Amino acid sequence: MFKKFFTYPVFLVLFLSVIGAMGFGSLLRHHYLGGERVQSLQKIAVIIAEVPSNIKRILFQSSSLLLAEDRPEFKDYKAGFNFKNKKELDILFLLNYTNPSNNKHEINLIDLKTYKSIFKYQFDYELFTKIKSENNKKLKEYISDDNFALRSTFLTKNLNFIALTTGNIITKFSPAKNEVVWFNDDYNFHHTFNVNEIEKYIWAIGCSKNSKLDKRYLSKDFCDDSVIKIDLNTGKIIEEISVTQIMIDEGIHNHLFVGRSDISVPDPLHINDVEEVISNTNFTNKGNLFVSLGHTNMILLINPYTKKILWKLHDKLFHQHDVDIINDDEIAIFNNNRIITNKDKVYKNNEINVYNFKTNELSSPYDNILKENDVRTVNQGLMEITKYGIFVEEQNSGRYIFFENNGNVIFEYLNKSENNSDVYQVHWSRLIVNKDKINEIKRKLKNENN
Repeated sequence: MFKKFFTYPVFLVLFLSVIGAMGFGSLLRHHYLGGERVQSLQKIAVIIAEVPSNIKRILFQSSSLLLAEDRPEFKDYKAGFNFKNKKELDILFLLNYTNPSNNKHEINLIDLKTYKSIFKYQFDYELFTKIKSENNKKLKEYISDDNFALRSTFLTKNLNFIALTTGNIITKFSPAKNEVVWFNDDYNFHHTFNVNEIEKYIWAIGCSKNSKLDKRYLSKDFCDDSVIKIDLNTGKIIEEISVTQIMIDEGIHNHLFVGRSDISVPDPLHINDVEEVISNTNFTNKGNLFVSLGHTNMILLINPYTKKILWKLHDKLFHQHDVDIINDDEIAIFNNNRIITNKDKVYKNNEINVYNFKTNELSSPYDNILKENDVRTVNQGLMEITKYGIFVEEQNSGRYIFFENNGNVIFEYLNKSENNSDVYQVHWSRLIVNKDKINEIKRKLKNENN
C-alpha cells in the first residue's frame, strides 16, 4: 500500500513542497533582516504569512481588543467609582476610556469635588477614520469601531481636544463643532505628548517616515524614534529631533543595535513619554526634555537646542513609563517592573520611583501601597503626584486608584459594565490641577450650556 501511495508524482509534489517551503522561509528571513533585494516578492511572502493571524483577528478578536485583563478580585467592585475614604478634590479628571455600556470610545470630564460628569463627548468614528492619511490606509483593516481609541487626550482652555488616534495620527478637534481643526501624520505618532499651552506648542513622539540616519543603521521597518515639536494652533512641525541619532552621536548606540538578541530589532528605543521642564530647577534648565525609553529601560534628559544628553538613568528600571518633575530636586518615574520570560509579566508590582538629584538616589516611597493594592499593569500605565495624593492608571486592568501619601485610598475607579460583566481598558487619562484652568473650563462650559 505504501509503495502504491509513494509514486513518482507524489514524490515530486513532496520534494517541490519542501523546496518551496525552504524558499518561502528564506524570503521571509531576508525580509525581517532588512534585505533590499526582491522587494516585490518580499511583500507577497509577508502578505501570505500574515493570512492566519489576520483571519484570527477578524473572526475572534475584533470585539475584544479593548477588553481589560480579567481579574477575579474585581468581581465585587461597582462600575465606576468605589470610594474608600471619599474626599472633595479640586481636580478635573479627564477620563479617556472605552465605555463598557456600548464598547465605544468616549471622553468624560469629571469634577472630583462632586464626582459627577460636567462634560461628555461621544463622537462620530468617521470623523477620524475618514481622515485622508496614509496612516489610516495602512491600518484600514485594523481600525474598526471595536478597536478605535483616542489616546492621551488633552483638553485645552478653549475646549478643544488634542489626541492620538489608533491610526498613529495626532489631531486637534472641536467637540462643539464635531470637526477636525488639524491633523498631522508626518510621523507615526505614538504613546503620548506634552502640551505647552502658554508658549503654544506640543512635544510629541513618533517614528520617522523618512529617516536621515546613516544607512548602515537602518533595517526593515526600523523605528527612528524622535521627539517632534508641533505648533499648537496649526499642527505644523516646528522641529524634529532623532533620539536615535543623539544616542549614536553620544556613542551609546550599543543599547540599540546589539544586546539581548543577535538580530535586528525594529523598535529598539520605544519612546513612551516626553516631559518638558517648564521652569528652571536645581538640576536643569527650562526647555530641556526628559524622555523615557521603554525598550532600553532608560530615562534621558536632553537639551533640544544642542541635541546633547545631559543625564541618563537605567539601573533598576524595567520598561518604565511616565516621567514627571515633582519639585526642584526630584522626578518621579512609573516603573512597570515588566519582564519577559516564559510569558510577558510584572515580576512584582508596579512602582513609583523617585530620583533625587541632590543625593543621586532612587527610592520607592509608595511600594507598600502599590503592593497592597496589587497594581501591576504590564503595558502603559501612568501616575500623577498631586497635593492631595497620588493618582495611578492601571491600563491593562481598566482601573484608576487615588491614594494619599499615608496609604489611605480615596477611591478606585473600575471601567466596568453595569451588569457586572466585562471590564474595558482606559487610555492614558489626565488630571487638570491648575486652578486657573479649572475655573476657565468651568466658566466656558457654563456659557455653552446657557
